[in-house]
Amino acid sequence: MTTQEDSLKKLKKEYEYFKDQVLNKELPEFRTAIAVIEERSKKLEELDEMLDEMKEKMPREERIALIAKEVIQQSDLATKEHVQSELQGAKLWILITAIGTGLTFLGTATSIVQLFLL
Repeated sequence: MTTQEDSLKKLKKEYEYFKDQVLNKELPEFRTAIAVIEERSKKLEELDEMLDEMKEKMPREERIALIAKEVIQQSDLATKEHVQSELQGAKLWILITAIGTGLTFLGTATSIVQLFLL
């Protein structure tokens, strides 16, 4: 045999090995891996679309401010005007009570003085 025939036989053996190992065993694994990658890629695209939809549905700053204002108005929190009104009422009550107590004390003192002087 010649070296060319030996080289040809060696090439045939390498081809058969390649065909057997790579094409028959590794190629299906590659196809499976590609299918998995494609499936995951589709899932990622779906998740991306869902995130975009959620971003669109999220309220903007103006809407958030409006919602907060509505919640505060509906929750019976004391407003500044209400607190000032209550304080004014309390001050007026204290003033009237003080004047009434003072007049009562003055009347009582006058009655005691008249009792001892008359």
